[in-house]
Amino acid sequence: MKVGVWMSRIKSIICSLAVTGQAVSLLAAESDLVIKSVSGSTSGILIRIAYPDSFTNCLDVLVSTNLVSGGWQVLAENLVTVGSNTLCWIDTGATCRPNRFYLVGNAGLDTDGDDLPDARETLVHLTDPLDSDTDSDGYPDGAELNRGTDPVSGSSGPVTLYADSSMGHDSLDGLSASPVPGHGPKRSLGAIHAASYSGDVIELAGGESFHEPMLYLAGRDVVIRPTGKVVVCP
Repeated sequence: MKVGVWMSRIKSIICSLAVTGQAVSLLAAESDLVIKSVSGSTSGILIRIAYPDSFTNCLDVLVSTNLVSGGWQVLAENLVTVGSNTLCWIDTGATCRPNRFYLVGNAGLDTDGDDLPDARETLVHLTDPLDSDTDSDGYPDGAELNRGTDPVSGSSGPVTLYADSSMGHDSLDGLSASPVPGHGPKRSLGAIHAASYSGDVIELAGGESFHEPMLYLAGRDVVIRPTGKVVVCP
């Protein structure tokens, strides 16, 4: 296998690699994260990860079935490490899958500050961990993934965002007009404006008034489009 191709990338993101079914562990020289063992259990594959006592960031676990073609996926993200220097995690989806390669990455290492850890950028999304806007289209890599656009295409454009005074909630992403799994409208104008970029359309709906005592909408050029009767008051 062309392991060297991937190891040249792995060394830059501080992580450790191990493979099921073999007593093999490939470790980046710069890494302080180590996959100590990969073994079978009654519920899947048990992965034991070690790190220094001083390490307090969360961890990501990534998986691939082919090191030649790549195709890394995030299995678990933001695993908490506080209170120990060893973490055990079970890959419950590994049943009857003998060829699985694992990486553990530092989920708190985000060199370019685009809200994507370096390990995920380098191996999963194939974006540049040293450039917050890989395709130079004006949208940060993390924001593009959240908005459903491609961070490496260079042709991403505005999107339509939604706020609903009746059924919206500011913890939702604003990418759909009604709540669906993983998406839904925001509740306040301030929150939907903060999630927008210049050129976006903000669609407002709902039977209740938008109460916005501290509303400030400067800083970007967006289109606000009411649906039906919309009332905004302080």
